[in-house]
Amino acid sequence: MRKCIVAAFIVTLASSGTLASPADVQALLSVCKDTDFCPGFQKQFVDEYKSAFRRRYTSQRNVAFMLEDRDSHPDHGVVRNWVAACAWRAVIMNSRDKEVDDSDRMNLAFACKRLNPPGRVAAAVLASDLMGQIYKRPLAA
Repeated sequence: MRKCIVAAFIVTLASSGTLASPADVQALLSVCKDTDFCPGFQKQFVDEYKSAFRRRYTSQRNVAFMLEDRDSHPDHGVVRNWVAACAWRAVIMNSRDKEVDDSDRMNLAFACKRLNPPGRVAAAVLASDLMGQIYKRPLAA
């Protein structure tokens, strides 16, 4: 019963537009502890996030990576969010961009395998919202 309630909450959260517009980028940022590196990384993330909504393949890949990454720097000011990373990877795969390749398929599997079933549902809902806003078409099955 509890899993159903959590799943319903995640689906409601994802379908309410959370993280599905350029204005939502602030929800993905954390407080910077490292004042040398973090603010610049956050600015780069915000710029890439906005650019991703303009159908820029490289920006979409960068957004997904920045939502996953912790190895390059422990305090880069972007909250790790596997649901959003998985959703962006699905958007990339459905973008029909000529640059999509096998590495994108591997990255989709990498991001999405970390999610439990309710997380995968939330990622699919978010990816669907993103596809509608960016490409004006539904997410392929």
